[in-house]
Parts: sequence; structure tokens; C-alpha cells
Amino acid sequence: MANNSSVKQIGWGNQPRVSLHPAGAFAAPGVLPPTVPLSGPEALADAGDGLYRMASIVDDQLLSPFVEARISQDLRAKVLPWIEQVLGYASSLENTSAAAPVSAAPSSAAAPGLQAEGARAQERQLRASAGVVILSLAESFAGKTSRDAVRIQRQAMTLYFDLLAREDDPVLLEQLVINLDWVIPALPSELASRSREIMRQKIPWTLPYEVWFAGGSVLRIDWKCGSEFLEGWIRRLKGEGFKVVTDGGSYGESVLNKDFQVGGTRTSVELNIGPERGNVFRKMSDPSIHIVGYDGHSDWGRKIPHSLHGAPPQSEEKAIFYLLCCGKQILQKVRDVYPRAQIVTTFNSSRFSADFSYSEDFTAFIHMVNGIAHRETWEQIRARVNKDWYNNPEKNYLFPAEALAQARSLDRDHDGQADMFDRLVDFNTFDVVTDALQEFSPRVPETPPYRIVGTRLHFGVQVFHTLAHFNEVLEGFTHDLRVFSNGWYDPTLPVAPGVIERGPTRVRTDGSGNARRYFFQGSSHFAHATEEAWRALAVIALATAVMTHEQAYQRYPAEDRALNALLLVAHGLEVDDMLGRDEAIWRRFLPALGLPVELSLSAFQSAKKADAHWYAGSNKAIRVLKTQLLPEQVAALRAWALLPQQTGVV
Repeated sequence: MANNSSVKQIGWGNQPRVSLHPAGAFAAPGVLPPTVPLSGPEALADAGDGLYRMASIVDDQLLSPFVEARISQDLRAKVLPWIEQVLGYASSLENTSAAAPVSAAPSSAAAPGLQAEGARAQERQLRASAGVVILSLAESFAGKTSRDAVRIQRQAMTLYFDLLAREDDPVLLEQLVINLDWVIPALPSELASRSREIMRQKIPWTLPYEVWFAGGSVLRIDWKCGSEFLEGWIRRLKGEGFKVVTDGGSYGESVLNKDFQVGGTRTSVELNIGPERGNVFRKMSDPSIHIVGYDGHSDWGRKIPHSLHGAPPQSEEKAIFYLLCCGKQILQKVRDVYPRAQIVTTFNSSRFSADFSYSEDFTAFIHMVNGIAHRETWEQIRARVNKDWYNNPEKNYLFPAEALAQARSLDRDHDGQADMFDRLVDFNTFDVVTDALQEFSPRVPETPPYRIVGTRLHFGVQVFHTLAHFNEVLEGFTHDLRVFSNGWYDPTLPVAPGVIERGPTRVRTDGSGNARRYFFQGSSHFAHATEEAWRALAVIALATAVMTHEQAYQRYPAEDRALNALLLVAHGLEVDDMLGRDEAIWRRFLPALGLPVELSLSAFQSAKKADAHWYAGSNKAIRVLKTQLLPEQVAALRAWALLPQQTGVV
């Protein structure tokens, strides 16, 4: 047994603690690590638990815990062979049913889309944990030039490159690739260059042309339009040289084609186009179809998710182009169903004219088809779309090669933390059953915060950004994405300096970069609240935080900032999926946030109509409300907005 003084204890804050033993093995505090070589599923479970604990700590820290805990170079050197042995033993059990869960808790209630049950899921968790720890160890040698330091760092990255090359799970593979961006600044030029090259190889830089055109030169597209867009699309397609093969009229399916000749390369595009009826993804299992797409209204983020219900699985290599307003809001929902598809969508609103003579989405589609005819990479297609400043003035499209940009809107493991800041893919999150009747009453969950599914938090943040884009006061803030979900917090822990707490929400701000960023968290004691409730909570918390910190909003009186935030909440309730619950949520939401309980939802929803151009609130709407509210209500809102921090609800 190791002397207690030689065992290093690592961990702080919300994460599980871990012990690092003299042989380089991680284990839960008070638990002896299994001896190597490992033998039996119980030993693998203990080793996996230790790795998961360390990876969870790395995930939450800006500085490598190896540095912060002052782990010696000699001890760090012993960690790598231990991890290598654990990974090797796990691999040997990969095809057996004997492998026990290898993280700190079994995954009987897995996050959506991950199917995290059984031995295979636990092996994925082990690989995810190992990857994070390996990179943190490599990072800990940043700037070190001694022969031993360089050797250990090179060994760490070699092990990581091998882990990445063997990975076949699309969710984990993508995160392993993105994580390289985190460690590149800490690497010498040789390893940094190799990391960038691997990122170029693994991120989809081009469409699967070799697969698509292996048996010919036909590009087959199945396209759905909103009913009010269909006639304009067909007219514009004819103007681009497409010929009608089958005319389905305004309510049926039409087929158009066009031949492209680029040098010696011929591409024949066959486009099946018809009205959307909840069937955008109907051809995803058809091996002959290459691209599935949609253009039309987003219905405030509801249109595409409705088509995902009961959608068929993907067959063969496919691309999805869904073009509508603020497509990034539901990007994770599409990725949950189709993780292997190459996806193009929008960042903010897409503009079009009433007669469809101007349509940003249609023009982007034509540019992309022309790029495919030229067999261009995604970077070339992106440049083709973006240089058309008249039809795409805000560079509004997100492409598959922009993995880091998409990671700001993704939460692949559903832990409630945006992937841009989430190094560890967690296959062991538990979903807390929602309780609409008690959603604003605290309840201590059996699961620790870092293990609770945070999908409701993630979509709440995405909804805020969409609503703010259609709010006159906040629209300017939405030209970039600077709000992120950051998972659950333990409300029994004190509020950190610089964190705004309102009811069951906390918002941490980070002003260290070129523009301030906002990180939203929810109290784990309210994890049972519905998605609609968390949408309202995220919107009010982020709106008030942004208007408090951003210089552009300091000219607004405090009561106006509070009214604008509530206008956003009112519109969010009006356009969510839960009909009939708006008033109930509003009535419970107000006291939970310490707001005046007599405020009327109908008054806010009526005031929004003062300026029809701004659906989610305007300066006119604020003025209307101030004339309707009693002086004491306005004073209460002003006091609430000026309060920098409220005592959290435990």
C-alpha cells in the first residue's frame, strides 16, 4: 500500500475528487487502484472510474490540474503507460459481454441520442476520459524544453493520435478532433503541425464526391419548401436553367433537372421538390439520394424538429441543407438523429422578398450546387457563398468544415455544456424526470449536478439568442454567439465573484477576450423543471446579464431593461410547443425570480404588437407597458434590475 503522503489528491469545486497514486494510476479517494496488468471487469471499472474523475476535473479547469496540483514530472511520466495499459485491456474486452461499467456510475438513464447502455457505451466513456487526461498531461509541459519534458509530451501526443485514429464513434471522434484545438498552443511546432493536419483530415473538408459519383455523374436532391415558398423556388429554378420533367403544381411533387459541364466533369442534377408536410427527412434512408433539404419559415424552431419525429435512419453518405431563420438553434436536434450527415444551416434570420425575386437561401443553394459541380471543398463553397455580398451580406451560413463554430451551438453529450467549452464527452448523464406541477419548487436530485442531462439548459440558451435577434433592443448583440450553456450547479455552494444569481439561475461573465461572453447555469435542485420553464429562466437570466454588462445598454433605465427581458419571456412562451401552459409557467416564474407577481402575461403579449417588425419586443412596447403599469410596479422592476445578485433558491 502506498504511503498516504505519496498519494496526490486532486479536485475542487463541483467535480468528484481523485487520487493519483505513485504508480501513475488514478482512483477514487480511499480506493486502491487496480494492479496492472488489469484482470477482470471490476478492475476495469475501478480504473475507468479514476480516469473519469480526473477527466471531469480537467474539463472544469482552465489550467491543467497536473500543473495546478503540482504533480511532479516523474509522476506525470508514469501516468501514460498506466493509461495505455487500461486502454489496451478495455480493447481486449470490446467484443465480450463481461465488461462492466467503467465510469463512476452506470448509465441506465442515458442522454438522448447516445444510447449509453452496456459495455460498449462504457468503453466509449473510458476512451473519452483517457483522451482528455492525455491532452491535459501534454498541455502541462507547455514551454518546457528539457529532453525528458519533450519526450513525455511527444509520448502523450503519440498515444492520443493512436486513440483518435482507432475511434469509430462519430460523436466521440468529433470531440477528440476538436479537443486538439485546445492543446495546439501548448505543443512544439512539429506536434502542432501534425495536430492541425489531423484536424484537416478528420473534419469534413469536402463532400463525399468519390462515393456519390462512383457509379455515374447524377446528383439527386430531395427538397421540401414551405408552401408559400414553393412557387417562387420553381420559378427561380427555371430562371437558373433547370428544366421541368414532372410538374406537380402548387401542392404536389415536381421534378427538375439541369446538366452542368465543368471542364471534363459533367454533373446532372435531379431535383425532386415539393411542399413540406412534416416530411423533410423522408429520403434519408434512400441510398440513391445525396442531399436532403428544406427552405421555408422556421416556425420559431418548431418546423424541423416536427419532421425529425419518426424520421428514418440515414443510409449512405448524405448532406442536409436546412435553410431557414436561426437554424443553429436546433442544430443539436438534427445532429442527434443524423450524427454522420454533413449539415449546412443558418446562423441568424434569412431574408427574402415577397415576390421571391430576392432570397438569400435560394441563392446560397444555387451557389452550393455550382460548387458541387466544380467538386469544390467546403472552404471553397463557403467562399463562393460568402463573396456574394448582395445575397449574403451577413455571411449567415454555417458549413460542416466550420467545426469550431458549430461547436458553440452543439452539446453532443447533452450535459448542458456547449461543446466549445466541453472537453469531456459524457456517456453517463442521467435525465431527471420532469414535473410540470412542481417545476418551480426545489427538489434535491439523487444524481450530482455534473451527471444530470442538461438538454433543457442548452436549448434555453439557444432560444434566448433567437428571440434576442427579433428584439429591437438586443438585436445588435446577436451578430455573434456569445452566450453558452454551462451545465448545472450545486446551489449549496457559494456564488463565485462576478456571477449573477437570480432565482435558480447563475450567469458567469468572461470579459477576457475581444468581447464579453456569458455562461448560463441552472440549479440542479430545479432539474425537474420542464424545457418550457427553463427556456423562460434562461431568457430572463441572460437578457438581464447582457443588458447589465454591455455598454450599449447602459443608456436604458433599469426598469426598461427589466421590461425588455420580460417581453422576451412573454414571446418565448407564446411560440413554444406547450399549448395551454403559458399562464401557469408565467405565474410560477415571477415569484421564483423575485419579480412582482401581479404582472400580467397578456399585457406583455399585447404590448409586443406595438411594433409589428420586432416580434419579441421593441422600444415602443416598453413605452406602452410603462404607461400601463402602476408606479409601484415600475419601481419594483427598477429595484429588481439594479440588484446585482439575489440569494439563490436552495
